Amino acid sequence: MHAEVGFQAIRVALRDDLTMFMLTFRHQGPVPTDDLDAQRDLLRSSLAEAGWEIPAILHELPRARTLYLDRANQIRMRSWTSGRVALIGDAAASPSLLAGQGSALAMVEAYVLAAELAATPGDHRRAFDAYERRLTPMIASKQDAAHGLGIVFAPANRRDLLLQRSVGMKLMNIRPLAGLMLGRSLRDQAGLPTWPGR
Repeated sequence: MHAEVGFQAIRVALRDDLTMFMLTFRHQGPVPTDDLDAQRDLLRSSLAEAGWEIPAILHELPRARTLYLDRANQIRMRSWTSGRVALIGDAAASPSLLAGQGSALAMVEAYVLAAELAATPGDHRRAFDAYERRLTPMIASKQDAAHGLGIVFAPANRRDLLLQRSVGMKLMNIRPLAGLMLGRSLRDQAGLPTWPGR
């Protein structure tokens, strides 16, 4: 992993002599979604001044088997339900890749929705209301935390870079401190019951 002001690069060795790169960077303006050449041009122009292995990565970009480029977005909706339809997971409340908890939150949401539907047979409106009431504070806190984690993925300035290098990543290796930084567990925040006997 390497970070500089405005970007971060992560290199991961995969099987079969493949390497995956995750490049996150700050960018104002439109992001091309359907034009591969325009995506490559955006990466080259955004990371033109970057050091470390970035020039070599950009040089090899045309040989990449796959390329995925998108904004780090969140979905914030007033309600996750309408009529007889309820949303869960990223469709309901995506915290963005910056939070790194999309799958876990989707499982919690599905669990809570199923429990509320089981608790109110034949009355999906009460179940939906309870589902949203129980999870809205926790989801909002995860979404808010993701905004703060932006400095980890693309430090905005030298101070943020220093914090990322000297404090943030090192503290995340200390389990109790990581728990405090990321908040209580999803189970605690959602008020999920434990299975009998556990």
